[in-house]
Amino acid sequence: MANFELIKPSVERIDEKDNLKRIELAGRVCYKSEDKITEDSAKAFCDKIRKRGHTSVMEHSNIIVRMPWDEAVAIIDAMAVYGDITGGHSHIMSEPYRRDWYFSGNMRAWLDLFDAAEDYNEQTTGEPLPISCMEDIAQYEIREDQLPEPLRKRHTRITLRITCDRGVSHEIVRHRVMSFSQESTRYVNYGKRGFVFVEPWWWDSGDNRRHEILLGSMDYSAKAYEALIADGASPQLARAVLPNMIKTEIVVTATPEQWEAFLRLRLRKAAHPDMQRVARLVLEALGDDVEVQDENV
Repeated sequence: MANFELIKPSVERIDEKDNLKRIELAGRVCYKSEDKITEDSAKAFCDKIRKRGHTSVMEHSNIIVRMPWDEAVAIIDAMAVYGDITGGHSHIMSEPYRRDWYFSGNMRAWLDLFDAAEDYNEQTTGEPLPISCMEDIAQYEIREDQLPEPLRKRHTRITLRITCDRGVSHEIVRHRVMSFSQESTRYVNYGKRGFVFVEPWWWDSGDNRRHEILLGSMDYSAKAYEALIADGASPQLARAVLPNMIKTEIVVTATPEQWEAFLRLRLRKAAHPDMQRVARLVLEALGDDVEVQDENV
C-alpha cells in the first residue's frame, strides 16, 4: 500500500495585521512555499505577483480610509462613473458616518481605483481625486480598531486558513464575494510532499467495509499519481487521478457580514455533513466577531 496520511479538517485564524505579510502568506499557501517567508520577504513577493498579474492574492488585505465629506466627493463621483470601480472581486465599500466618509477595500481594489483615477482625472471638469497612489492613502488611512462600532461588520475583514478536502473547498469558493487563495494541484508535487487525505464525516462510525473501500481508493490514486510522475508527467497532468478526499488548504478573507452569510447557509441541516463540520470550525474560529447559531445544536 502507498504511503499516505489521514487527517481531520481544521481552521486557523490568521491575525497578521501587516497587509503585505498577509498577502505573502496567502500566496505561498498556493505553492506550499511558506518556508521561503522571511521577516522582509513580503514586499518583494507582492511586487513580483503584481508584475505577473496575479493580483487576486492581494485581496487578502484591507485598507480603510476616513475622509472629510468635501474631499470624498470626487471619489464618490468617480465610483458612480466607473460602477464602483470594478465591483465583485475588488470591491471598495463606501459609507458616510457623521462628518466623515469611510472607504474600505483590499489592495487589489485600491490599485484598480488608481488605474481608473488616472483616466477620471483626465476627463473630469471637476476636482481630481485626492488619492491616486498608495502613498496618498497614508494621510487618510486608519486602523480597523479606529472604525466606529456601527461600521465594523462591513469594513473589517477576517482571514482564515481552512484545511479540508477538495469536495468541501469546491463549495466554499461558491461564495464569490469572499477572497480565496488555494493550494495548487498544478504546482504542488504530492509524489514529493506526500499524500494527505481528509477523513469523511462518517469515518469514526466503525464501518469497516466502507473503510476498506475508501482506503483502497486512496491507495490506487496515490500509486497512479506516482506512476504518472515517474513516467515524466507534470503535477498538473498527474492531478487527474486525485480524488475529492485529497487535502487542500484554502485561505479565505471576508467581512464579518460575509462570514455570517456563509455560516447561515453552511450550518443548515441540508448542507453536506463534511461542509457542516468545517462550518462549525469556522464558527469557533470567528468567535464573538459573528452572530450566528449552529442550527444543529
